[in-house]
Amino acid sequence: MSKPTANYLIQSLAACVLLAMLQGCGHFEPIDQTDTFASASGEGLSFFDESGQEITSSSVYGVSNVIFAGHSLGPSPYLLNQEVCKKLAFLGWQVDGISESQLKVNGRKESVSFSEAIELPTKNILIVGGMLGHAKGEQPLDLTWIVDPRKKTIREGPKLGAGRYNLCLTLLNDGNVLITGGSISYSVSSALIELFDSRTEHISVLGQMRLCRSNHSAIQLKDGRVLIVGGELPRYQETDTAEIFDLTSKKSYFVGRLIQPKNCPQLMLYGQNKVVVFGGYTDKSSNGPPLAEVFTARQAARGSQ
Repeated sequence: MSKPTANYLIQSLAACVLLAMLQGCGHFEPIDQTDTFASASGEGLSFFDESGQEITSSSVYGVSNVIFAGHSLGPSPYLLNQEVCKKLAFLGWQVDGISESQLKVNGRKESVSFSEAIELPTKNILIVGGMLGHAKGEQPLDLTWIVDPRKKTIREGPKLGAGRYNLCLTLLNDGNVLITGGSISYSVSSALIELFDSRTEHISVLGQMRLCRSNHSAIQLKDGRVLIVGGELPRYQETDTAEIFDLTSKKSYFVGRLIQPKNCPQLMLYGQNKVVVFGGYTDKSSNGPPLAEVFTARQAARGSQ
């Protein structure tokens, strides 16, 4: 097994130190308790498979319909992501994104793992970040790829501001993609927030999260703000924190804490200002499935925050 070169390790350490300095990772501020999380028990949350049978096991990944408070929210985000992954099967892509897909890196086909993928309004698929195969050490990638699954073609897209993996992609209402956080190494995560413009295929830096996190989830609220939930801090420390990023002011602020920390939770909108949070996993998953929760956001935008 080959090892990273000394120059690569020095460059990686320098980049991580610089990012930590620029991004202010670990800075806390008072939590706005007007935005709150509460248990979903008693709210009529239930899950059904494609045959209409209710799912009662601890796994809620293959959910074709989520029912909350008597209303259908549609298929779960995880199920929709599975459909995207199936379209990338010709690259060796798996549902969990952990297996090593064959992607072009610096002109050569390489095994890349821990990338994220999302379908664009054009039906093309955007693949972002990742790391080179484990045999080559922990080398985060600043690359993106754009796939046409109908023609089974792939080309390189714009570069990220910093290489990382286990990041989060969120399709916005205008068709653009918000790229948040991710891991740079085991001990260093990123707070960087970038925007992929689906029309120009350009990536620009928007701002930063309040915390450096990876394996988190995000969803755009009805008023345009983006809720960022859970995930892991550096060294895979689970976090129960959540924050909202305002696309207008390009600032982020903390909101109410989760009742239970969650990695990769599934988020679905309900009504004007509620988000149902379920699934994912925790370090204590052996004690049962993660608690389903409901986030209630203040409806007034906080562009001045």
